[in-house]
Amino acid sequence: MQLKIRPGCTDDIEQLRLLYDEIIDAMDASRWHAQWRKDGYPSREDLLAKAIAAELWVCEYSGELAAAMVLNHSYNPGYSQAPWQVECGEDEVLCIHTLGVSPRFQRCGIASAMVHHAIAIARASSCKCLRLDVINTNRPADLLYLRLGFCCRGAFTLNYEGAVCTQFNLYEYVL
Repeated sequence: MQLKIRPGCTDDIEQLRLLYDEIIDAMDASRWHAQWRKDGYPSREDLLAKAIAAELWVCEYSGELAAAMVLNHSYNPGYSQAPWQVECGEDEVLCIHTLGVSPRFQRCGIASAMVHHAIAIARASSCKCLRLDVINTNRPADLLYLRLGFCCRGAFTLNYEGAVCTQFNLYEYVL
């Protein structure tokens, strides 16, 4: 099986919308949930904006779109609550957002490959760390990041438009 991680482009948006819908359906049927919604986040407009800004990354597995994520320097204002391990400016922090893998391709190492790709991009960009948040109802994501060497800096209230749950675990990977 071939794994290829590449920048996402505007031509990927319709396929990505289907990918995230597939992920949302699987989460709705499980006890783990990121609280993404088909009628909300991540929206087609969000994905398009991230592709145009060159912040969208996709993973193809044997020629099929299998995963996606957003990498940028933006983060929720609530991140200021965390006792981060390193002090750094906004441009020295790379944040992972909306990492999702199709249920058809889970347990194939794709999420780990995507995170390792994010680490490589952060290093190449002279960032000091990667940071992200995981909603407290998504235990598989918590376990993924811990297994990959991220440190949980605590659970905090973050306000995201339309979110039902506001408790998030904040993670940091020091480079």
